[in-house]
Amino acid sequence: MFESVVADLQNNENQSKGEEADSSEAPKGESKTRWKHEENTIKMMNNIFDYDESVKEEFSTWGLDNVDKEFIRSLIQGKKNEPTGRDGSKSFLYQIVSNDESGMDVDKWDYVARDAHYLAYQHPVGRAVELMIKDAIVLAAPHLKIRGKSLLECLDDMESYTLLTDGILHKVKQNIVRFEYDNNK
Repeated sequence: MFESVVADLQNNENQSKGEEADSSEAPKGESKTRWKHEENTIKMMNNIFDYDESVKEEFSTWGLDNVDKEFIRSLIQGKKNEPTGRDGSKSFLYQIVSNDESGMDVDKWDYVARDAHYLAYQHPVGRAVELMIKDAIVLAAPHLKIRGKSLLECLDDMESYTLLTDGILHKVKQNIVRFEYDNNK
């Protein structure tokens, strides 16, 4: 759902600039949005490594260093042919984290576990609720700010992005109630 919210927000932004909305399908395996899962995972990881003292301490406790961080980045990006300071004995980890051979990796298993209801039968009411939530977020987006940034701007600022949680639905609800109250004056 997140990518479809971002795509709708980007289309709205493009339309406000006088550009046409992009209703075309993205090539298989590619996203039309500027949200790129692996790239933003790396950005979040860098943010955690740079600013979370408890993570720094934990890394130090386990004797992990920058070579280990680079290896983790390489695993996330699936770049098993780039030098990481590791010998080939750890190459099996690429099959677990970012499997380019079968495509089944921990991300895919996470999607399966989280979105299992989509695999067999998707109840029309559940799908309708999901679409309404997406539409509510898209409609409320111009009025929602996280640390002074729009939802799209949060994609480029990991400190703000990490604050973008399911709590946004409560903010949307609060804004709708306030908007309806303000309009009845």
